[in-house]
Amino acid sequence: MDAMGPVVVNEDGSLSRIANWPMLTDREKEVTQRRIAKRNKERLDRLREAAKENERA
Repeated sequence: MDAMGPVVVNEDGSLSRIANWPMLTDREKEVTQRRIAKRNKERLDRLREAAKENERA
């Protein structure tokens, strides 16, 4: 699975992968993984908060 690259959480909560992952250099992969991890956390936090608010409504 690592060869496919990191899972990306999209704004709507769907999941995808980075299409050109195999073509990236090791350094690009490291940077991309860090950025994706941070963005995924932010998006998941927003999605969870929105789900909580929908439950309250």
